Amino acid sequence: MTPIATEDATEDATATPQTAPSTEPEHTEPETAAPASAELTAEAVQAAPRKPDAPAIGPVLERLFELYPKLFGGRFVPLKLGVFHELLALHPEAFNKAQLKAALAFHARSTRYLECVAAGLPRHDLSAQALEPVAPRACAARHR
Repeated sequence: MTPIATEDATEDATATPQTAPSTEPEHTEPETAAPASAELTAEAVQAAPRKPDAPAIGPVLERLFELYPKLFGGRFVPLKLGVFHELLALHPEAFNKAQLKAALAFHARSTRYLECVAAGLPRHDLSAQALEPVAPRACAARHR
């Protein structure tokens, strides 16, 4: 006797079988270790993988160092609030807005910069003059 195919049987035959959830992680990219040194060099920035639409920040960081070695050199100091807009106003030909924003974000998230904020160093303007202290709230946020 031949089984009669019904609409329900056809749907069951073409449906994808459900499997038990996997216990293995879906994302299997190898983890990369952080560099041993906290130094931010242009070579390290250029070698780091970036998103296809991410702006190149190595040349911007180099230019910031050339213009302001006391702020972006060997010893980092907290920057005054609004330094991004000031840099754009002072050097419109030198910096692309998106690249400068990305470079300052990279700089401000670096270990060395966060350590100087946590140490309570005062904010500095572009002439490297100490201004107001970093707000305790900013220091607390960096310790998290």
